[in-house]
Amino acid sequence: MNERLRMARQLLKEDGVIFVSIDDAEQAYLKVLMDEIFGEENFMVSFIWERTNHTNQGNTGKKVFRNSEYIHTYCKNALFLDYFNEGDKFDFDSAPLKNNSNKEKELVFKPNQIFIKEDNSYNLEELKIKIKSRWNQERVIEELEKGTKFRLTNKKEQIIRVTYAEDKQGFVVPKSLLNTSKLFSERYNKPTTEHGTKELNSLINSNLFSYPKPKELIMYLISLIKGKEFKVLDFFAGSGTTAHAVLDLNREDGGHRTYTLVTNNENNIAKDVCYERLFRINKGVGSKGEKDFDWIKKNEPYNTSLDVFNIKYFDTNLLNTQNELIKETLKQEFVDFGIDIRQMEKMNTFALLTALYSLKPVKKDEDE
Repeated sequence: MNERLRMARQLLKEDGVIFVSIDDAEQAYLKVLMDEIFGEENFMVSFIWERTNHTNQGNTGKKVFRNSEYIHTYCKNALFLDYFNEGDKFDFDSAPLKNNSNKEKELVFKPNQIFIKEDNSYNLEELKIKIKSRWNQERVIEELEKGTKFRLTNKKEQIIRVTYAEDKQGFVVPKSLLNTSKLFSERYNKPTTEHGTKELNSLINSNLFSYPKPKELIMYLISLIKGKEFKVLDFFAGSGTTAHAVLDLNREDGGHRTYTLVTNNENNIAKDVCYERLFRINKGVGSKGEKDFDWIKKNEPYNTSLDVFNIKYFDTNLLNTQNELIKETLKQEFVDFGIDIRQMEKMNTFALLTALYSLKPVKKDEDE
């Protein structure tokens, strides 16, 4: 993991973001490791994803039921990041002035500058109010000049509401708890492993891959990143959910994001699950011409290109080859000189080379 994360950081653009999913047993160690590699100052958030709807009812065991995972989120360089996309927007015309996290300030309102609800009229005299305000006196004066209205709705509690002179628009910021029942909009409802399994089974009838992540979860995370033309890399590709999410999000918002998936082929997962899934959602048929899968009945294929590269590994370590060559040559030399090699065969390469090195003559000093 250490090597992969360091390589991932090198591959990230300066304004790039990385999401790493991990269970609660390993998340603390991973957080420390990512702090070291990416820097604590580039830590953004640890999303907590409720990965299942199961309630564990009927389980007589005493253990706590684990139904969540963590998604540690870092950027490469916080100075270059334009933060996350804004969430669902809403219009508002008034807001409270009080904020308990601020220090208490004294605000002064001249006559006719603040409406008093209990009196049903504006203040006739100068009014001083002590309040934990999010604005200082200078900001209050600026807003009054713009036409912003101030309303004292409760004298005892010193509650003031602000009515803006011009339309204001706010947005729902992302929350760290990714709840399955209501994830910011109906579009991303119920992003659980059960949902991911159901979608995967609608494409391929396979039990090769357990608990796939839901496409909606990955779509949500990708949609947080500003822009619609960037590269998405997943080097734990699994069932290919990330690629499916990229294609679906592009179709939804007209984006031109691209993806690269990297995976091994343990139990033929790369070929029989990941590749087959991507082939079917792109072509509308299976790699062998199959058409009897449920997904195609309700969805249109994406008709995008799919390039596959099969990477093989070869041992190119010259040192190991030379060690074995030396060992075999030495064996033959011992045989030629009639020396018993049975004891030597029990020695490992390192011990043998160490023994040979001890026979190397020591170079005399020039002054001796």
